[in-house]
Amino acid sequence: VDLDLPHLITMAYLVVFGAILAIQDSPFSVQLTIAGRYLITKYSRFVTGLVGRGNCFLFLGCTLMAMLWDHDVSPLLAIIFALPVSALGLYALAMGFLKTAALARAQKGLKAPGAKSPADLIGEYGVVQGGKGPGEEK
Repeated sequence: VDLDLPHLITMAYLVVFGAILAIQDSPFSVQLTIAGRYLITKYSRFVTGLVGRGNCFLFLGCTLMAMLWDHDVSPLLAIIFALPVSALGLYALAMGFLKTAALARAQKGLKAPGAKSPADLIGEYGVVQGGKGPGEEK
C-alpha cells in the first residue's frame, strides 16, 4: 500500500464524498442522518441536486477504478466495484439534464406571447403521484 501524499488525498476524497452520499441517500431517519442531511444541504448544496449527485457518483466510480487498477489490487475488482457506481452517476446525470430541459421548455412556454396557462402546461409536462397526469383517471 502506497502512503504517499497524492494517494492519501485521493483516498480522503473517496471517503468524504462516499460518506456524504451515504448520509444523503440513507433510508434511515436517525438523529445522525437528519443532522448530516441538514449540514449537507446547508454547506454542500451541489450534492442535493440530481446533476450534482450524478457528478459525485461518476467521480467516485472513476476514482475507485483508478485506485484499484493503479495499485494492482485487481483489475477485475476495479471493474466490478466501479462500473455500477459510474453507471449510476451517468444515469443520474442524464435524468438531471432531461428534467432541466423539460423545465426550460415549460419556462419558455410560460414566457412566450400568447402562452398557455400554467394549468395547461401542468397537464402537458407535469406528472402527479402514481404516474398519471392531471385530469387522467387513476
